[in-house]
Amino acid sequence: MDFLDKNLNIIMQAREFLFSKLQECNLDNLVDENIYINTAITKDNNLTSIVVKDNKSYRLNSLYNPRVEAEKWASQFYYNNLNIVVCMFGFGNGIFAREIMKCLGDRDMLFILEPSIDIFMHTLQNYDITDILSEGRVSISVENINQVEFTTLLNQCITWTNLSSQIKCMHPHYDKLFTDRYNNFMETLKNTEIRTIVNKNTESYWGSIMVKNEIRNLKHLKDSNILSDYVDIIPNDVPAIVVSAGPSLDKNIDQISKAKGKSVIFSTDTALKYLLKHDIIPDFVVTLDATKSMDHFQSENFKKIPLLCKSTSNPEVLNLHKGKKILFSNDGYISAIYNSLGKTQIYNNVGGCVSTAAFSICVSLGFNRIVLMGQDLCYSGNITHAGGTISNAHDAEKGAMTMVEDIYGNMVKARYDWYTYLLWFQDAIEAYPDIDVINATEGGAKIKGARVMTLEEMIQKYCDREIDIKTITNTIEPTIQSNELHSIVEYLEQSKKDLILIENKAKEALVACNKLALAAKKETVYSYVNQDLIRKISKINKEIAKMNIYQLINDYIAHVTTKELDTINQFTDDIKNDQIKTYLKPSEIYKAIVEAVDVMKPLLEKAITEI
Repeated sequence: MDFLDKNLNIIMQAREFLFSKLQECNLDNLVDENIYINTAITKDNNLTSIVVKDNKSYRLNSLYNPRVEAEKWASQFYYNNLNIVVCMFGFGNGIFAREIMKCLGDRDMLFILEPSIDIFMHTLQNYDITDILSEGRVSISVENINQVEFTTLLNQCITWTNLSSQIKCMHPHYDKLFTDRYNNFMETLKNTEIRTIVNKNTESYWGSIMVKNEIRNLKHLKDSNILSDYVDIIPNDVPAIVVSAGPSLDKNIDQISKAKGKSVIFSTDTALKYLLKHDIIPDFVVTLDATKSMDHFQSENFKKIPLLCKSTSNPEVLNLHKGKKILFSNDGYISAIYNSLGKTQIYNNVGGCVSTAAFSICVSLGFNRIVLMGQDLCYSGNITHAGGTISNAHDAEKGAMTMVEDIYGNMVKARYDWYTYLLWFQDAIEAYPDIDVINATEGGAKIKGARVMTLEEMIQKYCDREIDIKTITNTIEPTIQSNELHSIVEYLEQSKKDLILIENKAKEALVACNKLALAAKKETVYSYVNQDLIRKISKINKEIAKMNIYQLINDYIAHVTTKELDTINQFTDDIKNDQIKTYLKPSEIYKAIVEAVDVMKPLLEKAITEI
């Protein structure tokens, strides 16, 4: 078996997505005619790859000893932190990647983006890289093949706890060979950092509010549905129109009535009042925010429109609403409740705003065509929303601005949060290439991957058959039947008992942490007694973490964990201080757990009574 067969055999076993994409692609059409690749024998009888571009030759490895060269190169980076994520531009023939791999811990990751299919195929044909291909800590993405994996996995693995432990590196000479692609790679990493910081701030600020909302909304479970109840029930061969409240909505809002009954209209909560003002009743309203202003829901018409909501959405909105409620993207504690009843669920990556959530819902429902309206994601002058609304104008003074390209090719101002939503849309469109996404905003930021079309053109071309969404939704029964309510009550009663147990365990761990911090100062951490304390804390952590209600506690104390764990994965050369920090920071978290239980327990008791 030659190198290509051996390598492809491992890819087939260990990297199914990459293998399927390689099979789908016509590699002959992806050849870069501007480069030529050859191999040469090194002084130590190994091989090096030589890439020729624009009449210049670039050796990817030393002609003397490629392994030693790669070892020295890899040694320049700092690997002492925990949960390191290495982002590497260029795979080459794998020699440099292999040396990075040797430096990684069991929980570290290496993400490689190879910009050239030619170099990748040359490597598969001429080098044995089965050890790298079979390594679970290494992700290999190739442009035009499985590039979407790079961004997707990066966003999953880079969090605020390991952001500062990230290592960015480049295979030697790749910046000269692929300058533009290298710049795009660095831009991707920058965007990931922005998203991570935004998510961190969101979790920290909203955590306790969202948990309180979730417990207060438990009473609605008995009358509600989950999104999976609507899959294969809602017709998905007509356009799904997501209406947002960007400034451009004013241009074409009157056109939407022509799509009514010939498409499925999803209104974001902020856009609802504009639609109702024009006598347009959407098929669904989508709400996400934990503290969404009630000003958007004052119309009587709102109360009967099917409401797509999160379990963490504003309880006042759910209480006011009297129609069908459909919970989407259930995770954590709520998901565990449905799982205990054997209910099949769909998890949606909802992004950071109600518009991205609505788009995600449409994807989950299987729509083949999704139309975006009022999705500006940038300023129109100083206007932020339809109706000439100006909000968060103070952001400009704070410098929370960036520039983005609009659909006309101009550079326009956008807030950073809008920019993260723009990136989310672009990633989602790339991840679902079979969905036809139409940007009918008629203004606003350019969304890569979405076709620009006026709403009128879209309606004339695709809204060609009648559907009755109201009749369809009225036939769907609540997810939880009345004879299942006792099971929910039992589940919540057990959660109440678990809260008390968690509180007691957290107090035990707090005492142990304080003793260990004191021992670290005295440099007696490694004594038998103190090692026993460490084992005790580890056991307590496992006992707490396995209780379903702890998922809510974890969210509730996010404002503390983001502060205390921000640098806990980082270490210095001062072992003593590192140890003191290691035990003092968790102490604050255990204190926060005790405080969280005190708040959550009466809320849970009230929810049980209401159900």
